[in-house]
Amino acid sequence: MRRRTTTTEAFFGFRRRPRTLGAVVALAITVASCTGGGEDTAAGEPPAGANLTTAAAPGDSPASSPDALLAAALDAYAAGYRFAAVGRVNGEVATEIDGRWSSGSSELSIRAGDGEVVYVITPSGQWVRPAGGGWQELEGDPPLANPLASLAVPASLDEIGGGDEVSLRAVYPAGALGLEGEDVVVDIVLRDGRLVEAGYRRDASGNTLETLTTFSPDDPSPPITSPAASGS
Repeated sequence: MRRRTTTTEAFFGFRRRPRTLGAVVALAITVASCTGGGEDTAAGEPPAGANLTTAAAPGDSPASSPDALLAAALDAYAAGYRFAAVGRVNGEVATEIDGRWSSGSSELSIRAGDGEVVYVITPSGQWVRPAGGGWQELEGDPPLANPLASLAVPASLDEIGGGDEVSLRAVYPAGALGLEGEDVVVDIVLRDGRLVEAGYRRDASGNTLETLTTFSPDDPSPPITSPAASGS
């Protein structure tokens, strides 16, 4: 029988609805989970099979508009990518996350203070390994859609720097990133047609939250498998 454990309970030790995996992967939203309050939203979870393509704004050249540049950069990771994120509260490192997403499966580790939690998510299920413990299977359908789909449709998008690196500034409704409150301004950096960096800064509950996530191509070998299948 599956143990009735939610993702957030396993990491933070209390029962709350977990924020979306997409938000965790893309922008280390777990920093907000440490300091925020109130009910969470599932608005940031893209539908299964969500398309990462964004539309060019009227009057823009389809190949060079900020929307087209962002769409191409996200599409470059349609099969998979690696990521590493650092979340800071009032300038101090609060959360570090690293892992990979590959064709619907993902594995990531989350470190906060002296604790580390590891997640594995595959089409057959999702598992968590708390610090000092063994693997526990989590209830619910595993989130398999590409988490970067949450970045594909900003409310507004502007190019603020060109050259070898393209800098974009995107505005998202807070709910699209698993947050609450005012819209979130995200600074995005593209290099060689790929997303390499995304981050934001905002104030919440009297604290200043900052996240910075870097991205790189994934080597799909070895494949991501469940703890049971891998014998972990």
